[in-house]
Amino acid sequence: MESVDHNYDLLIVGGGAAGFAAALAARDYGLKVLVIEKEPRLGGATALSGGTIWLPATPTLAAAGVEDSLDDARAYLASVVVPAPDPVDAAKMDAYLTSASTLAALLERHGLILLHSRGWSDYYAQRPGGKVLGRAHHVAGFDLRSLGDKAEWMVSSPLFAAAHSVEVPKLALGIRSIESILTGLRVFARAAVARLRGEKLRTRGQALIGGLLRAAIAQNITIWRGTTIRDLIVENSVVVGAVIDRHGKQMHIAVNKGVVLASGGFARNAQMRKAHQTPVGTDVTMAPAGDTGDAIAIATRVGAKTAFMDQSWWVPGTKTPNGAMLHVWDRCFPHSLIVDARGDRYMDEAGPYMEVGQQMIARHRSLGVDHSWLVLESRHRRRYAFGMAPPMITPQLWFDSGYLLRNDTIIGLANEMKINAAALIATLARFNAAVIEGVDTDFGRGSLPISRFYGDRRAGKNSNLGAITKSPFYAVKIYPGDVGTAGGLQTDLHARVLDHSMEPIAGLYAAGNAASPTFGAWYPGAGASIGPALMSGMLAARHAAGQNA
Repeated sequence: MESVDHNYDLLIVGGGAAGFAAALAARDYGLKVLVIEKEPRLGGATALSGGTIWLPATPTLAAAGVEDSLDDARAYLASVVVPAPDPVDAAKMDAYLTSASTLAALLERHGLILLHSRGWSDYYAQRPGGKVLGRAHHVAGFDLRSLGDKAEWMVSSPLFAAAHSVEVPKLALGIRSIESILTGLRVFARAAVARLRGEKLRTRGQALIGGLLRAAIAQNITIWRGTTIRDLIVENSVVVGAVIDRHGKQMHIAVNKGVVLASGGFARNAQMRKAHQTPVGTDVTMAPAGDTGDAIAIATRVGAKTAFMDQSWWVPGTKTPNGAMLHVWDRCFPHSLIVDARGDRYMDEAGPYMEVGQQMIARHRSLGVDHSWLVLESRHRRRYAFGMAPPMITPQLWFDSGYLLRNDTIIGLANEMKINAAALIATLARFNAAVIEGVDTDFGRGSLPISRFYGDRRAGKNSNLGAITKSPFYAVKIYPGDVGTAGGLQTDLHARVLDHSMEPIAGLYAAGNAASPTFGAWYPGAGASIGPALMSGMLAARHAAGQNA
C-alpha cells in the first residue's frame, strides 16, 4: 500500500456497542486498535436505546434463580426462528449461544455490571425452551462523571435517566398497581440518592455505552471522532486498509489484522429504504442521523453480499409534531386497539413489537397505504402513559396539529379518520364482546407472557383487554417505526463478511446493524439486537486475533 499515514492491527468503523465490544476484545488479545466514528458524539443507536442484552445461560441468570441451559436456548430458537435458517445462519446462532457467557465475562471484566431484567419474558416464552422470567440483561446505573472531560463525547438521550428498561412499562401504568407504585418509588429514590451524591446517573443505553466508553479510555484505545470511512483498500483479494476522512483530511490507514465495519445500518438513507423497505420511510425511526448505510455501500463495492435488507428492528411508532415516538407498551394496555385503513382489526396489538411491525407492513402493502390507526378510549388516557405523555396529561399541541384526533362519538371519530364508520363500529362491537369474555378468539391478545408483562392486572379477566365504550375517543396514525435497520452485510459465525459465493472476504468483518442479523427476521426477546451487536464485535476481534477456540 502506498502513502500509509497510520498503521494499526485492527481498524474499527463505528463508535457504538458493536465497535466498542470489538475494540475491548481486541485489546484483550493485545492488538493495536483504532476506532473511528463519523459523528462528533459516540454511542450510535445503542445510546438512544433501552440498552437491553438478550443472553442465555449466563452466570447472571443463574445467580438470579433462572434455570437455563444451552439445550433450552437451542430448543427455544428452533421454535422461534422458522423456517429453519441456512447453514451459515444456523452456525451464527449456535456461536451466539456458546459464546454468551464469554461475552458476559468480557463486559464484566471491563467494569460493566450485568443485572437480570427479571420478569421481562422471552417474547415467545410459551414455546419450548422459553423463559417466562426472561433472558434479558441490563447494566447497572452509570455515573457520567467517571468519564471526566470526555463525558461530552457521548450521545445524550432524552430518556428517563433513573429508570432501567425493565421498570419503564411499570412506570407507564401510573398508580394502577402496588407494583407500579413501588417501581416509581424505587426509581425516585435511586435518582434522589444520586443527586445527594452529586452523581450524573445514567441508565438504559446510556449506561451501556458509558461503561463501554470508560473501559475503552482505560485501555488507551485510540478513538477518532468526526472521522468517516471513504473506501476499503484491497490487495490480492485481502482488505489491507481503508481510506478515511478526518476533519476534511484524507488519510490511508493500513491494518495488519483487518477492518471491522460496525457503523450501523441505513435507517436514515431514504434511497436505500425505498429500494428495500417501501412503504417505510425515514421519519419514524429512532436511529441517529448518521445511520446512512455508508459501510454497507462501501463493502458491496468490493463484492460483499447483503441479507435481510427488508428488515428493521420494528416498533410501532407515530409522528408527533416534535418527531417520531415509538410505542412499546402503551399499545398493549387495555382500552386500545389497532385498525387498518378500512377500520378492520388484523392482529394482536399487544404482541412482540418486531412481529407487530412486520404484520403492519404486510397489511399496508396489501392495501396500498403507509399507516394504520391506533384507537384509544378515555380510560387509556386517564390511567396510562402514552409515549412520553403521562396519564391525564395530553399536550394541546397534539390536538391542534391534528396528530391526535378526539371525538365524543365513534361515528365522529371515524369521519375524522376518513374511514368507514360502519366498519369501525362493527370492529369495536366484536372487540368489546371479547373484552367481556376476557378472551380474544380472533388474535389472542393477552395470551402471551410478554403481553401480560405490559398489561394492567386490574383491567379484568384479561390484563391486555379493555372496552372502547366511554367517550371521548382518540385516534392517531400508527406506522411501522424502528430503532434501526436489521439487514446488512452477510456474515458467518466469525463475523467475517461473505461474498456472493458465500466465501469470506479476507480481512473484512461486520458487526451490529452493518451486518446481517443473527436471528434473521425473528426477535426472540428484549435485547436481541444489542446482544448480537456486542457478540459480533467480540467474535470479529477474536477471529482477527487468531483466537477461534
